[in-house]
Amino acid sequence: MASVVEALLTSWAKGEAGLAGLAEQTCVIAGMEANPRAAEALLRAGAALREDSTEVALSHLLYAQRQAPSSSLITLLIGDLRLHLGLAEAAEPFDLLARRSGWNAVWYRLALTRMRASRPDLAAIEIHETLSRNAPILDQPAIALLDDILQATGARGWCGLNTRGDLFVGGPVIRRGAPMLSVTADGMPLRLGARAREPGFVRFALGQAALGAETIEVTSGGVPLVGSRLKPQSVIRCEGFVERTEAGIAGWCWLPGAPDVQPRLQVRGLSSAIDLTAEAMIETAANLERLIWQRGFSVPFAELPDGQLALAGPHGRPLYGSPLRPTGGVDSGMVAASRLRRRFPALGKAEAEDSDVAAEISIPAAHRGRRAGPPPQPVLRQTLIAIPVYRGLRSTIDCVRSVLEHRGPDEVILVISDASPEPALVEALTNMARKEDIQLRLETVNRGFPGTVNLAMRQAAEAGQDIVLLNSDTLVAPHWVAGLRRATYAESDIGTATPFSNAATILSYPDPWHANAIPTEEETAELAAAFAAENGEAVAEIPTGHGFCLYIRHACLVETGILREDVFAQGYGEENDFCMRARHLGWRHVAATGCYIGHLEGQSFAAAKESLVRRNLKMLNTLHPGYDSLIADWEKADPLFPHRRLVDQARLRAIQRDRRAIGFVTHNREGGVQRHVLARARQAEEAGFLALIVRATKDRTGGALCEVKTPSLALPNLQFHAGSERPLLEQFLRACRLDNIELHHFIGHEPETIAMVTALGIPFDLHLHDYAWFCPRITLTAQGNRYCGEPELKVCEDCVRDRGGALDRDIQPGALIAWSQDIFDRARVVIAPTADTALRFRRRFGVQPQVRPWETDHLRLQGKPIRPITPGGAREVCIAGAIGYEKGYQILLDCARLAQAEDLPILFQIVGFTCDDERLLETGKVTITGRYEESEAIALIKAQNADLAFLPALWPETWSYVLSQLWQAELPVVAFDIGAQAERIKSNGGGVLLPLSLPPRRIIQALCNVVSSTQAAA
Repeated sequence: MASVVEALLTSWAKGEAGLAGLAEQTCVIAGMEANPRAAEALLRAGAALREDSTEVALSHLLYAQRQAPSSSLITLLIGDLRLHLGLAEAAEPFDLLARRSGWNAVWYRLALTRMRASRPDLAAIEIHETLSRNAPILDQPAIALLDDILQATGARGWCGLNTRGDLFVGGPVIRRGAPMLSVTADGMPLRLGARAREPGFVRFALGQAALGAETIEVTSGGVPLVGSRLKPQSVIRCEGFVERTEAGIAGWCWLPGAPDVQPRLQVRGLSSAIDLTAEAMIETAANLERLIWQRGFSVPFAELPDGQLALAGPHGRPLYGSPLRPTGGVDSGMVAASRLRRRFPALGKAEAEDSDVAAEISIPAAHRGRRAGPPPQPVLRQTLIAIPVYRGLRSTIDCVRSVLEHRGPDEVILVISDASPEPALVEALTNMARKEDIQLRLETVNRGFPGTVNLAMRQAAEAGQDIVLLNSDTLVAPHWVAGLRRATYAESDIGTATPFSNAATILSYPDPWHANAIPTEEETAELAAAFAAENGEAVAEIPTGHGFCLYIRHACLVETGILREDVFAQGYGEENDFCMRARHLGWRHVAATGCYIGHLEGQSFAAAKESLVRRNLKMLNTLHPGYDSLIADWEKADPLFPHRRLVDQARLRAIQRDRRAIGFVTHNREGGVQRHVLARARQAEEAGFLALIVRATKDRTGGALCEVKTPSLALPNLQFHAGSERPLLEQFLRACRLDNIELHHFIGHEPETIAMVTALGIPFDLHLHDYAWFCPRITLTAQGNRYCGEPELKVCEDCVRDRGGALDRDIQPGALIAWSQDIFDRARVVIAPTADTALRFRRRFGVQPQVRPWETDHLRLQGKPIRPITPGGAREVCIAGAIGYEKGYQILLDCARLAQAEDLPILFQIVGFTCDDERLLETGKVTITGRYEESEAIALIKAQNADLAFLPALWPETWSYVLSQLWQAELPVVAFDIGAQAERIKSNGGGVLLPLSLPPRRIIQALCNVVSSTQAAA
């Protein structure tokens, strides 16, 4: 059987491939999907396609997509099935994939969808996009599509370029008597080579030289063809990676602009070279997920040239990981073993010293050397600011300009172009060097990051300068070099200093564990000022510096040496190796906690770079065993946290100004509580207050934390350990000038924290969201996850002993009620969303809650008729939200199984997810969308085209946002006669209530017999 990837490449017009082909590919892909729920859904989709049940198949594919939202291949299958069905919605997944991956076959799918939707104008734009950047697809369906687009738009023709330098031209322009073609490369006329006519197009040989142009324009009678302004560098773009293995070398290569091409590679050694072809597709789950068509290769030791190897793909593009020494580990082992033999010989006299050192000798990362001799005396030196450059015109020029703007005395700027492939960038730097006081080196051979940086490091060492290694995608702020210099010379054994940044791994701010927003130049200056004001000249030791901005003391540079070009190839980890070597010589590395610069680092890597990162991290741990553990232990301790928190506090003060604040105390669980708290916080902000949301959470070691958030700004470091830092939290809250506090929930908080918050002397209001204040199971449910009836205390305590509680602490109902009573007695006011909720708390605590609904109900459903069940049809019932047992999962499962067993005319459509999707899906009577964003809810509910909705919750809910969403989607709702859901339906209409004890058969009968939004048939 042909590979799934080959099938996708060779049969791009999946709408013409038939359901059998789609079914086969869907099932094959299921076997490669890492997410088990997504894989099951794909298998169900494949089975449905074999039975021509296309709508069922589509629902399973959509479910699979929500289980694996990043899977581009599932997105592609959804588009292919919609295309087969003739649905205009096929454009949505194709458009997403085309712009995400750039794959030519997706662009053709998108254009075909547009044509079927009678939008040739859009089809022409999209086919132009792929023709200009990718090799054309030349099979018969593709040529027919191009002809249809030309005919519908009146365009004269189309053009495309392949990786061999062949120009393809099709359409009316190739007919006899058409205006003559004109072809230019970067504005210069280009001579057309040999011409070959094939069905639907003509091929001209331009030759390899044409591929070096930035743009190729193809016109007829002065009018550009569709695809003109071809971009050869995009067409021939190459991604590849190589690493050594136990048997030799192995890697992969592919051409994103022509994924069907098998790339030719060259392996060049010391005195010879070999050629090979990367042929076999590497069909890993990760590759398929991102539509990456890697082709693998391997060469055993016996067939490799001697010496260090350089691997290049088509057109001489070097592969990531090249150059490399395939026998490096073996050679190092032999050298080390020989050295030890001479030190400990079986025959003869032992040698005291040996000058041979293994090239890859391993030194445990945790070891720290001792400084030899007296500490170096601080010397005021010049600082060389070294900026290596490869790509990125705008970011590079912005970087150099910011360095020039904030340049201090005794600072020398050196920009090195590492054989940049962007002529515009080289020209801009050359012009800048003529006008500004910067040194510019234009290298003609690409060395990779380590090799380029080493040019600067040697220059600094020879000139007696300190050096700052600065990425070309950074933005600096006033006095940045001076701050780094002060940090480096704060102690005699400090070798390097690194600032904070938005993208600097362990030195990232505000969040070192997740991607941060890229700051503007103005924001960079503001953040730099905040760091300087709050942290001053304080330094904090770190295990390694970061190469995006690394200040290196001259003495440390001279003693440690330069970066290792032989091991780290294009770069990643080379500065960490440098820092480890310096550490072994007794140098320390610090964070300059008063410094900050911006970093535009890309949020995602090319696959080749990801492979290089993986390889180099492995090498780093080989050279310095325990490196990963050293970093992990440091991250766990997080010694930079206090410095980040100081800046967060300063930024909070800056946005608060003279406003008073309102505090919102809540838990960190998902659901309606968080939605309501966020809405209340936004209302407070709109009213002129600063909203502070105090949530319970955990640190990276599982310790209890209180975190403070505000809707207007991400400040993730406003965290306080619930035990040791409670006084600090109290001090912080008092400093925030709180006007009042809303206590929404206590789950997750230490009791002492709640006691502190309610004893601040600040009025607090208690908002009721569930029954956790007196029921350790939270929902007043007992046997069968049904409403317990709120029995006497002894029965409650037996229930908790038998079934356990759902709180974060072990507490019996009696103790919980006593603890809660004290809080209720001290609250300024108790607020309930419904009268039903207020009544239950009034009975328990003797309070008089005020009833304030969380939302205002606006219904347009009174008396709306329900469409009857047609012969052969079924009642379609929508259920929304996260369905656990207390939300009616077992009732729903029992109904679905009964409907399956007796083939009853009812289908359940779940918008959301459940505690066990599989058992429901196995019945064939349930479809499930999977998780969704709140903003999607109403549209998703409407998309089910259901007759009515069902709320199967078995406990007295205090409110139901799901009920609100169902009503907003204009669905009548059937629910049990209990809690807020019943109160709201009775008050507003828009639904039918069922007795709580109704069995599954009667529930199905009731759902099938509803005749209007307020009436069930007898």
